Amino acid sequence: MFDKVAKLAGIFSEALRDAALFLRFNSYSPFVDKSRRAFYKIIIEAHTIEKGLSLPSPKPLFGKDKVRFVMSALSRYDIGHSPVPAHMSLGALEAYLAFHAQAGASDPLLDEISGYLKQWETRLPRPWRGGTRDYRFDGQPAGDLQHLIAGRSSVRTLSPAPLDPARILEAIALAQQAPSQCNRQATRVHTYQDPARIQALLALQGGSRGFADTVGNLFVVSSDICAWGGPGQRNQAYVDGALFAMCLLLA
Repeated sequence: MFDKVAKLAGIFSEALRDAALFLRFNSYSPFVDKSRRAFYKIIIEAHTIEKGLSLPSPKPLFGKDKVRFVMSALSRYDIGHSPVPAHMSLGALEAYLAFHAQAGASDPLLDEISGYLKQWETRLPRPWRGGTRDYRFDGQPAGDLQHLIAGRSSVRTLSPAPLDPARILEAIALAQQAPSQCNRQATRVHTYQDPARIQALLALQGGSRGFADTVGNLFVVSSDICAWGGPGQRNQAYVDGALFAMCLLLA
């Protein structure tokens, strides 16, 4: 009976710890570095422009307030923290201009965007990696993918040989194709090949008893809580992280 009560108490303890972590590190927390908060805020707002452009029939000059916010926020952002929000924003704004040029539209906002992009050309040269693209399935057979997924299983006999770092980076790059809410890309990968460090980490994980000594490459997937804010996003880090982890495993 005591064991059951202790386990129930543990559930409440974990929930409280989870809440404390989210309160301390979520994007609304005043204790989080401003550059980290701006990183995700700019990405989220730039993505709303991309979403508008991806609709079948975008409304001309949609999202004026969003566009001006992205330009203003990016101007205040420290690109030394990371160029990713700049790439996403500038790419989205460039696609916004291209859409309206094709539609033959004219507006002072479009001139404002054009001038803004020219200012950024010397700070972050093209090509910018944001925006939208046309995509069509090319009719290739899905046999390879079906074979890969059907052949996936849990393995308990592993090779202790360390993987080539270049192969690790290749696998991570493939896993980055995993879907991420509003394209936040908050997942992080930590790789370990030192046997002592691996054993210490697996002792925390607790599910590798009996074969831990054969693990030569350990991947720990985490998610930056700062990417999420508000009560509705409290568990989103686990969803994004799990989608990424599965793609990393397949990669």
